[in-house]
Amino acid sequence: MADTLATNVRLMLYGTHVHDLDLVDITATIAINFPSATGQAFATGTGNEQADLIFHDSRSCKSSTAETLDLSSGTLEAGAVELIDEFGQVLDFVKVKVLAIHNKDVTRSLTIGGAAARAWETWCTAAGDSVVIPPLGVLLLTAPNAGFAVVDTASDLLLITPSADTETAYDIVIIGTSA
Repeated sequence: MADTLATNVRLMLYGTHVHDLDLVDITATIAINFPSATGQAFATGTGNEQADLIFHDSRSCKSSTAETLDLSSGTLEAGAVELIDEFGQVLDFVKVKVLAIHNKDVTRSLTIGGAAARAWETWCTAAGDSVVIPPLGVLLLTAPNAGFAVVDTASDLLLITPSADTETAYDIVIIGTSA
């Protein structure tokens, strides 16, 4: 029996802005769904708007032992974490279609990217680039068609470093393809 994966990524921004006047209140409401009201669906497969791999976990790390996640199982980097799904299968991403990281810490930031070697930075503009997720912040990257390329032994290591040498918790979801 073949595995199937059906996912949907949706981000909703909702807010109200109220301006109090003497006799009336003026209210402006914003409600935006990205990319649409129904979200971005991914069917099983390896083409456009398709995915066949998913990794999700609640994790924690310290700056003295920053985590390196190996997105490709071909050649495991020493000290890197091999990604394994809920069925015990080692995951070998060739493209990442969705990366979502939620920093659950209320005081410390997380730096994503910037591995010394084999850095997975195809979502950045230059080698060595990184993104800081502030306390309680979320990083969401999507590339439903082309995806962000992962190349074993060349660009397959995702470094996650907290801002202090204290345990910092985060949730991560990676959705992508094996081809």
